[in-house]
Amino acid sequence: WQGTDGESAMINNVNGSLKDLPIEMLETRYPFRINEYSIRPNSGGPGQYRGGNGVVREYDFLADCVVGLWFERSKTPAWGL
Repeated sequence: WQGTDGESAMINNVNGSLKDLPIEMLETRYPFRINEYSIRPNSGGPGQYRGGNGVVREYDFLADCVVGLWFERSKTPAWGL
């Protein structure tokens, strides 16, 4: 087995456990605008075999709404590090 870096931004679970959805579809269905959606540079950590890079999403909410988000390991490292 030849080790390798992890995959970056492969599945985005902030959309209710759905795979990555097009921004345009989200913006037409819900009252928000996405100002930034990008890969977070160097977020995979150091080492020979780095984890995959995460994503950055910046929203502007255009109406009052209730938002439920799921984040895990956001402020603490992934298990085993």
